[in-house]
This record gives sequence, C-alpha cells and structure tokens, in this order.
Amino acid sequence: MQPWLLFLAPHGITDVFDFHWSQILFFYSLGQFITLISPSFLRFTWLYLFSILHIRNDFRYYPWTSSILLHLPWLINNKIAIGYLTFIHTPLHYRRTIGDGYMYSKIISIILFTYLCSFIPDFELLDYHQYWIGVILGHIFVHELN
Repeated sequence: MQPWLLFLAPHGITDVFDFHWSQILFFYSLGQFITLISPSFLRFTWLYLFSILHIRNDFRYYPWTSSILLHLPWLINNKIAIGYLTFIHTPLHYRRTIGDGYMYSKIISIILFTYLCSFIPDFELLDYHQYWIGVILGHIFVHELN
C-alpha cells in the first residue's frame, strides 16, 4: 500500500469505538450498496458530494463555503485531495476521536490496522472497481447521517 494511504486509511477504524455496531453495519453496508449499484462516474460523484458534507467539520468558520472551495481544486488534481486528507483531515479526526474515550484501545487499533494495511499491495485509485469508495461513504455516513 502506498505510504500516504498507510496514514490515511486507518483513521476510519476508530468508528468501531465511536458508534454502535448496528450503526456501523447499516451505514457501511449502505455505502457498499450505493457503490455496487452506481456506475463508475456516479460513484465518484457521490464521493465528491458526501465528502463536501464530511469535510465541512474540519472548518470552524464558514464550514460549507470552506469545504466547497477546498473541493474545487480536487476536481483538477486528486493529489491535492490526498495531501489535505493525509496532513489535515486525518490529524483533525484523530484529535477529535482520541479525546472521546477508549484512547489506548484506539491507538492500538490504529497501529494494528496500519500494520495490516502495509501488506496490501500498491494499487491505483481506479482499480478494484472502486470498492474503497463504499468504505469511505460508510465512514462519512456513520459520522454525518447518524
């Protein structure tokens, strides 16, 4: 797995501590279902729109406007999105979730999940029929629609 993904991907594992298993099962299944039934272009559209909803939480002032403006360059270059998610969104997520309890369990889970992810071979974001979009949608749904 690409090094940036080793930092970015495990932040969703904290959901198992922050939400009830039935919520996780429902929202992550919903994300996978939407991904499964949507054509490729629509998968990315869902991801983009729901990402605006989720990323607004990273901003204190003008969250909707800030999130929309941040997402505009992502349409041109996905490396901008990867940089933001890796160096800003994920640390903010960890800061919010680590202080909410289960700190040691979360840290151990993040480290363990990062280690397990290191065995996943490198892949292009368009590979695997974009199965990863459903996982991201599930993470967003459990945080935003709950």
